[in-house]
Amino acid sequence: SAGGIGMSNIIVMNNPYQDKEALDTVFYYCFNKCTDFYGFGVRLSSPQEAINSMKYIKKYWNQTDGKQLCHLVIGVDTNFGTGHEYTKYQTAKDSAYLDDFTMQVSYLIYQAGFQNCFFRHISRNGRPHAHYVINSVHITNGTKLRSHSELAYGIYDYLSKKYPDLRWTGVKYNQGLDESE
Repeated sequence: SAGGIGMSNIIVMNNPYQDKEALDTVFYYCFNKCTDFYGFGVRLSSPQEAINSMKYIKKYWNQTDGKQLCHLVIGVDTNFGTGHEYTKYQTAKDSAYLDDFTMQVSYLIYQAGFQNCFFRHISRNGRPHAHYVINSVHITNGTKLRSHSELAYGIYDYLSKKYPDLRWTGVKYNQGLDESE
């Protein structure tokens, strides 16, 4: 949003992610470009341990076919509290807010029953965003995530009420990382 008013949004990466390697592919794509990663419901000792934690739940519930993950990107274009657009300096200064924010979203997803990891990235223009890789299988009952949109809109609803100063524009859909990459 160069020069314009910053807006924050949630992007649903609207890919089929049916390939058995999709979880590994998307996870490492996000991991390789991140400043750090965390999550809930998974072992965080290494990226592969986190992936294995998700695959274990899929196998445990015999849900290894179909969509392997939900991939959301949450971008924050404005500074917490001030509404000013981010610069590289402001992003660094605001990192404690960003830590708390991304952790809250991850915990919200986990409370809904889904293991997830998030990867914080800073774009070239200083805009912070986080990729969320979410297991498609519910951790306690083995059901598949029915609607990625429902999850995204639930997060949007929570964030737009808790952080109205971030000027949320809504949920968008995007063809993301191609599974063949």
